[in-house]
Amino acid sequence: MTITKLTRNDLAPDTESYQALFAQADLAQAEDGLSGELQPRLFYGLEQLLVTPTISPFMLVKAPEEPEYLQWLATETRTLHEPAAPLYGVRYQVNGGNVTLTPAKDADDNFASSAPG
Repeated sequence: MTITKLTRNDLAPDTESYQALFAQADLAQAEDGLSGELQPRLFYGLEQLLVTPTISPFMLVKAPEEPEYLQWLATETRTLHEPAAPLYGVRYQVNGGNVTLTPAKDADDNFASSAPG
């Protein structure tokens, strides 16, 4: 058995080769589209929850209780969630000489459309 005595320099990490990377200003900022690469199963689950109609809009996520992480998760969820386009137009009904107009309730109504996305 050989006993090797290590010096202080042997135990210190070599950070010289990483100094250029540490000096980058935007290193802490997440890039667009990177979130799905970091947590692919989480983002697939969120997409399924937000895109497809569900019985209950509820999802339980196991995550560290760190405010930064939870804020990041909330922000990413908001970016994935696209609210429904507002509905414009009317529904008309003709009974003999009477025409009745009511606000559109569905995109399939007579003169109804949603705003372009």
